[in-house]
Amino acid sequence: SLIGGGLRRYLTHHGELPDRSLLAMCPINVRGARDPSEGGNFVSAMRVPLGTDIANPLERLASIAAASTKGKGQAEALGGDFMGNLLALTPYPVRSRAMRGMMVATRNFDSNLPPAINTMVTNVPNPKGGHYFTGAKVISYAGFGPVLDGAGLFHTITGMDFDVTISVTSCREIMPDVDFYMACLRESFEELSAVSAAAKSPPPLVKCPPRRARKTIP
Repeated sequence: SLIGGGLRRYLTHHGELPDRSLLAMCPINVRGARDPSEGGNFVSAMRVPLGTDIANPLERLASIAAASTKGKGQAEALGGDFMGNLLALTPYPVRSRAMRGMMVATRNFDSNLPPAINTMVTNVPNPKGGHYFTGAKVISYAGFGPVLDGAGLFHTITGMDFDVTISVTSCREIMPDVDFYMACLRESFEELSAVSAAAKSPPPLVKCPPRRARKTIP
C-alpha cells in the first residue's frame, strides 16, 4: 500500500497515472507443511495489484490485503516446485523458443498485449541484531534487485532489528528522478501512518446529562 501510494503520487505528478492499477510481482514462500529438513527453497511468485487507482490509503490497503491473501492461497495450492516440474516435462527446444517469445513480447512496447507486471516488490526478513563486521556493529543495511525489460523498477524491503528500509533499483531512462520518487514514498508512508493512527484512536467520550430524580407518588 505504501508503494502503491508512492507510485500514484509519482505518476500523477508526471501526468501518467493509468486508470487501472499497476501490478507488482511478489516472491513468496510456499513451503507450507513441508518438512524443513528437506532443505532448498520453495519459492513461488504472485501478481498483486498495488491499488494505484485508489486514492484512499485505507481502502487501498484493504484491497491489496484481499488480493494478496487470494494470490498466496493459489500459489500454495500449486506449490513452489510446480514451475520447475512443468519445465522439466517441457522439451528444451520448446522451452527455449517460448522464453525467446516472451522476451520479444516484453520488448515490444507497441503491442496491444498488457504487460504481465509493472514492478517487483520483495521483502527479505530482518535479521536479528548483534552483527559485527571487523569489530564494527552493523546498524542498518539495504538491498537491491535486478531490473528487467518492461519491469525496470525493483523494490527491496528489508532492514535490521526493528528498522525497515525500502530500496529502489531502476535506471535513468525509466526513472530519471529517483530522488523525487523516494520523496513520494515518504509522503505515502506519512499519509498511511496518519490515517492508521486515526482509525485506531478511540472515539471521543460524550458526556451524558445527569439523570433527573423521579418523583415518588405518595
